[in-house]
Amino acid sequence: MRTSDRNSAFPESTENEVSLLSWNLLAPSYDRNGLDWQGIRLPQLKLWLRRFVACDVLCFQEVDLDKSLTEIREFLSAHGYTAVVQERKEFPVVTATFFKASRLRLLWSQHRSRALVVGLALADGREFCVANVHLEAGGGDRNENQRNAQLTSVLKRIGGNTIVCGDFNSDLTYGSQLHSKLVNSGLIRAPTRGITIAQASGHAGILDHIWASENLKACLVLGSTVQELDTIQATGIPNETHPSDHLPIAATFGFKRSLTCEWDTDNLSIVKVPTVPNEEVRSEWLQICACAEVGGSKQAVREQKRLETAFLEVVSSEEAANLRNWRTAADKAAKHVLSAVVKRAVASIEAIPMVVMKSCEPGVKDEGQESIRIHRELIFTGA
Repeated sequence: MRTSDRNSAFPESTENEVSLLSWNLLAPSYDRNGLDWQGIRLPQLKLWLRRFVACDVLCFQEVDLDKSLTEIREFLSAHGYTAVVQERKEFPVVTATFFKASRLRLLWSQHRSRALVVGLALADGREFCVANVHLEAGGGDRNENQRNAQLTSVLKRIGGNTIVCGDFNSDLTYGSQLHSKLVNSGLIRAPTRGITIAQASGHAGILDHIWASENLKACLVLGSTVQELDTIQATGIPNETHPSDHLPIAATFGFKRSLTCEWDTDNLSIVKVPTVPNEEVRSEWLQICACAEVGGSKQAVREQKRLETAFLEVVSSEEAANLRNWRTAADKAAKHVLSAVVKRAVASIEAIPMVVMKSCEPGVKDEGQESIRIHRELIFTGA
C-alpha cells in the first residue's frame, strides 16, 4: 500500500477511486494553548488544506460555528467544495463534511448527536455513505459505554459501500467493544501511519481512524516520517506550523469492480433482455437453456438441440429469432467474462509453488466448467 506524506500534496483519485480526509481541527473555543486563531492557526490551517484539495471528501470534527466555520467554508468553497454541517440543536461545536461538487452529489444526510452521516453518489451512479464521527471523550467505563452506544447508533444507519471515520477518542485496541462492533459490521480499518494526537501535556496516541466496507479497498494512506512523528510527540501540538492537536488522516479507496464494470472496461455492452416474447416464454426458454451441459457428450448435445428446436417451433418466427439472438449474445459475453476471470486467476497462480499446483490439478477442469455455467446464467438474465 502506498503512503502519501503529510507535507506533500495529496494525489487526485482516479475514476474508480474515492479519497477521504478526516481531521479534528481543535475548535478555537476549546483551545487552551494560547495560540491566536486569526493570526497563527487559521493561516496554517489554510496552508495545510491546500495540500488536500484533491481529496473528494473532507470530514472535520470540532468545527466552531461562531469562530471557524465561515472561514473554513469560504476557503473550501473557492476550491469547489460543498458542505453539510451537523445540526446539533444549539451546540456551538459540530462536525462538518465537505465534498467535491464537481465529482459527487449529495443523496441524503442524517444528523446524530455524535455523528454526521451522508449519502453520496459519483457521476456514474455508484453510491457510498460516509459517517463522520466524534465520539465521547474521556476514560473510564461510563465514557466507554457512551462511545459504544454512539457507535452502535451510527452502525444501524449505514449500509452498502461505507466509510466510517473521525475522532473515536479510542485507540480501538483488538478485542475492545468498539473494535469488535466495527469488525462485526464488516468494516476494515485503513492502516494508520503513527500517532494522530500529541498534546503539550504529553498525551499522545491514535484516536483518529478510517474504516471502510469490504467493497472499498484502501490503496493509499496518509503518513509522516518516523523522525517527524517523534518530534511532534516530544513537543506536542498545536504550534506555529501545526494548527491542531490532532494530525489529519486520509485514505484513497478503490471500488472493487463487479462483472458489469469489467464489461464496461472491455467496451462490452450488457446483454439486453428482449421485450418479445413475454416474460413467461422467456422464463421457459431460460430453463431449457439451463439444461445444456458444458462439455457434454455428442448425444447430450443432440438431445439439447432437439429440445430447443421443438420449443422454438411453437413460438412465432420473430420470437424465435429474438430468443436465438439473446442466447448468442449471452454466450459471447460469457466468453469475455470467463477470459477476464482466467487472466486474473493465471496472474494469481503464477505466485503459487508448483507442488501446490499439482495438488490442485484434478479439480481444475470441473471448476472451470462450473465457472462457465455460473457466468453464463448471470449474463443471460442480465444480472
